[in-house]
Amino acid sequence: MTRQTVSPQLADYLRRQMQDGALAEDIGAARLDPALSAQIRVNGFHVPQDLSELAGPQRGAVEVPAALADYPGERANLEDAAERARLYRRLLNLGDPEAQRALLHPELLAASWSFDLADPVVMKVWSARFPQQLPAR
Repeated sequence: MTRQTVSPQLADYLRRQMQDGALAEDIGAARLDPALSAQIRVNGFHVPQDLSELAGPQRGAVEVPAALADYPGERANLEDAAERARLYRRLLNLGDPEAQRALLHPELLAASWSFDLADPVVMKVWSARFPQQLPAR
């Protein structure tokens, strides 16, 4: 993986956000990690405080949020492991809290947890917050 330099302006901004309590320390530190994808570093990512916040369905087809979809009306079948992994990858890397709560299911997330489900830096934060359910790989 190519390591990218974090701009001094972004680094200062993220540090101020952490100091002010507007950005969780673990997410801020991850966004300063040069190994994080540039897109995720700039846009940010979200991790709930508790997995019980996730109330997504366990089966059936769901509509992919427009901001994450490749085309209008895109759907993902949760019973298809590849489709579920693709949806979950998008939700972990770029999904907003509302989309994560509505579409991620804690048991399916744990069953889908693998070394390449999302950006490795994002996965580290999820694993650190939920070590029993989502162990580091």
